[in-house]
Amino acid sequence: ADKDETIAVLVRGDREVNRVKVQNTLGALDLEIASDETVTSVTGAAPGFAGPVGLEGVRIFADRSIEGMTNFLCGANQTDHHLLDVNFGRDVNVAEFFDLATAGDGDRCTRCDGGVLKSLRGIEVGHVFKLGTKYSQAMDATFSDRDGSRQAYWMGCYGIGVSRIAAASVEQNHDEKGIVWPIPLAPFEVVVVPMKMDDPSVVQAAEKLYVELQQAGIEVLLDDREGRPGGKLKDSELMGFPYRVICGRSLADGQVEIERRGDGQKDMVDLSEATGWLAERLKMACDGESALAES
Repeated sequence: ADKDETIAVLVRGDREVNRVKVQNTLGALDLEIASDETVTSVTGAAPGFAGPVGLEGVRIFADRSIEGMTNFLCGANQTDHHLLDVNFGRDVNVAEFFDLATAGDGDRCTRCDGGVLKSLRGIEVGHVFKLGTKYSQAMDATFSDRDGSRQAYWMGCYGIGVSRIAAASVEQNHDEKGIVWPIPLAPFEVVVVPMKMDDPSVVQAAEKLYVELQQAGIEVLLDDREGRPGGKLKDSELMGFPYRVICGRSLADGQVEIERRGDGQKDMVDLSEATGWLAERLKMACDGESALAES
């Protein structure tokens, strides 16, 4: 719409008007819910008693949910009054019905035969806003079209919430022990935990493996803090690193214990092969997640 105007939208009483749908139907740059003062001024009644019968001075748009309804109840444009047995054609003239209501559970799918919609809670991690030419006209941001005429750019806002993605991931990937990071989002892919910081052979093996993993391009953290082994293990579970390498008693046999955070699977791997073993599985996991995202 190229002017400011007040419109009325008819929708079934158990439905809500979808502002985006209304805005797109109108071709409007912006849309606001009418204030109580505007409702009273247009209808002559308090909010909650507006109705289409005898409503003058505004365009009326009707949602498809009320198409075909007969003998329905609506506001009378008079405070504390409603009208019963209202019908289209006789009491209200509506030339066309549009999809203006918010979809909900149980609605029929508009794209498939017999499908039923089911609503689920989601987390917004990005958004797109269509701005039209409102701001480009104000900034005189234009271009020359093929005919040489100056045209205003159509603008939009495109945003992604980096910190919100991390929060959403934690909300959807955790257990009673703590976070379970997906590999692409994990701050570190592997944590190396030397169980005895007072044992030079354990510390040396852990530091050597830490350097090898770094050189292989793997994001790794070395937990070289002093403290009880149990506390270090609990912390690594809480922080949710995808793989944990425990350097402890098994080093006597030349092995380390590698545990996968997601399902707790444990493998005993030769120390000399640990870097290659982890690199292969991290690649397989990332390739699998990429394939899932593409499908």
